[in-house]
Amino acid sequence: MQRPAMRLLCLTLGLMAGAAGLSCQQATSRGLIAVHPDTDAVFTSTRAVTSMAFAADGTLWVGTRGGVRRRGPDGEWRKYDRRDGLPSHEVRGIRVEEDGVTAILPQATAVWQENGWRVEPAASPHPLVQEVEGLTARAVWQGTDCVAALDGLRLRTGVGWRAVGLPPSAGTHISALLPRGDELWVAMYGEGIWSFDGDSWERVELNLPREARAITALTANGSTLWLGTNREGVWEYDAGEWRQHLQPEEPMDHNTQALAAYRGAVFASTLENGVAARTSSGWKSYRAPEMSTSVPRQMVEFHGRLYVRQGGGKVDCFDGNAWTRNVFPKLPRKEVSALASDGKRLYLAQWGGWSEWDGRRWTHFLKLPELQGVPITALLPDGDVMWVGTQRRGLAEVNRRSLQVRWHDERVGMPDDWITCLKRVADQLHAGTFVGGLATWDGHRWRTLPDLAGQNVTALEPDGVGGLFVATRFGLWHRDAEARLRRLNEDVAFLDTETQALLRVPTGLWIGTRTGLFFLTSNTLDVSGSG
Repeated sequence: MQRPAMRLLCLTLGLMAGAAGLSCQQATSRGLIAVHPDTDAVFTSTRAVTSMAFAADGTLWVGTRGGVRRRGPDGEWRKYDRRDGLPSHEVRGIRVEEDGVTAILPQATAVWQENGWRVEPAASPHPLVQEVEGLTARAVWQGTDCVAALDGLRLRTGVGWRAVGLPPSAGTHISALLPRGDELWVAMYGEGIWSFDGDSWERVELNLPREARAITALTANGSTLWLGTNREGVWEYDAGEWRQHLQPEEPMDHNTQALAAYRGAVFASTLENGVAARTSSGWKSYRAPEMSTSVPRQMVEFHGRLYVRQGGGKVDCFDGNAWTRNVFPKLPRKEVSALASDGKRLYLAQWGGWSEWDGRRWTHFLKLPELQGVPITALLPDGDVMWVGTQRRGLAEVNRRSLQVRWHDERVGMPDDWITCLKRVADQLHAGTFVGGLATWDGHRWRTLPDLAGQNVTALEPDGVGGLFVATRFGLWHRDAEARLRRLNEDVAFLDTETQALLRVPTGLWIGTRTGLFFLTSNTLDVSGSG
């Protein structure tokens, strides 16, 4: 039976615009954006450039880890992502030939046509890739094949390869090659550009900005030089001046590890580029040294502040205006491995146990014999019980009053000894596992769903009507209150499969993946018939 779509009336500008006393119309007129879109949306970052090439008509094509960018001869930019027909956001190369433009993707190629992208099977690797181990760049200069590897430059001769070595540069390796008449220009990653005339090296003095030195791609159109970088997008050099071309309305990075709502904004922790926050005035980025590191992992709001666990185990705190780094320097065991909060206390997992903080006093649970030497991966406070997920012992049920510990492992149906996430929905407790899928506690045994057997569950999020969204490395699923399972990727073709983080808001669901940040509206999700 067709289920009616859930229709929700909501403010699309979120709490931040409301807190400023702005109506939706006023906020829009002042150039603000909706924190939560009112239609399905895809957000990626095109700052990580992988390849660049000019077509004969002067069009610049740019491959990035967040899709394809196209700059027409008129100077106008256009971005293409999965919603535009690309099978992936991760573009490994751009090939411009007489018969068209091809984007090279991990498992396919996409050929540009006037009406969109035509997806074809993945092309076989270029022969030079197979011939030279550790190849980092290649080009044809004066009719000669040139390749770069970590140990230097090589030129093909009639009897094999001629090794040139690296220029006297502080750069780590050759990251891009560009033929320039009688010279071959070489990008040294992290430092700058050098020229090779066939015999010797010479530095190319271009007054390259520091932000543009992590070069990943080079191309040119006449006398104008273009370069791509690892984190700072596309740069143009013309008439002695540098100009940066960033795609508007993008996060700094999209490889999302966790999601949180704080003061009406959406905060996304990324793999290695700090925290990206979508506010009512646009995207903001927070990184080291403002934070302890640029590798945040988990976020929890407690007593009006956002606490962020960093990859190295430190915890930072954001009050809406400024960050406090390493806010808990005197914890008994320094590295925090998980965070949780029930509103009354903040819980911090450490090696062999956890600590609780009510905003004034600490209580430590670090000497339970059963937890010593056990890596803790997840915490779920549940009244007098603390559920403790571990990496190799399964799930511990700890009575916080008596300190008695009961292990939930294969003896009671737990499919894996590595717990990745925990969530309670009404009277049901759910545990995500590393390779055992989703497990649900019925009070006597853990029950699993066959369709999720063997899956790596990365995040769980209640749907608000008794069901649960389940993120895995192979797609996003919805489990309703009656344990019926639906794979949402089959309904939403542009949704990436490698999901890593979830956040439900009144208007829909934020989905963090390795290759993009997605938003699906409540109408698209259509979970109102659950339960």
